[in-house]
This record gives sequence, C-alpha cells and structure tokens, in this order.
Amino acid sequence: MMPQSLSRVLLEREGLRGRIAAQRGDVRRYASGLAGPAAVVDGARASVRFLRAHLRFLRAHPHVVVAGLGMAFVLRARTMLRLVTRALGIWRLARRARLLLRSLGY
Repeated sequence: MMPQSLSRVLLEREGLRGRIAAQRGDVRRYASGLAGPAAVVDGARASVRFLRAHLRFLRAHPHVVVAGLGMAFVLRARTMLRLVTRALGIWRLARRARLLLRSLGY
C-alpha cells in the first residue's frame, strides 16, 4: 500500500504531464503558422550575407568593377551613358537631401 502523500504526488505529476502535453501541442500549432514568415526572414538574411560577401570582394578588387563597367561601355555605350547620367542625378539629389536634412538638424 502506498502512502497517501505519494499517491497524491503521483496524481499531481500525471496531471502536470497532461498539461505539458497540451501546451506543447498549442506551441506546435502556433509555431506552424510562423513557418512561412520565418522562411522569408531566413531568405532575407541569407541574401544580405550573400551581398555583404560580394561587396567585400568588390571593395577588395576594384579592378573587377572597372573592367565590368568598361566592357559594358564598349558593348552598350548609349545605354550606359543614360544609366550614368541617371546615377549622377540620383547621387546629386541624395547629396542635396543629406545637406538639407543636416541643416534642419536631422
């Protein structure tokens, strides 16, 4: 025969195990709804790591950038001139916006 306190502890333990199993199921159901967004975040983080690695390479090897731009100019001169003109305009606009924000205290 078991002492009454031990049987009470065992019953309480079984009740706790049941509650734990139910909570695990709840967590599993909730987490399954997060699988899609988590995959998107993981993909974005992988893309950022990829870009950082390649930007480091391009900073370390500027001749690769120059050679690529040179080939693009040779192959598509008119298109590249338009692209450079737009990029220069965007750069000037960004400089002016930065100066304006700085003068406003931002």
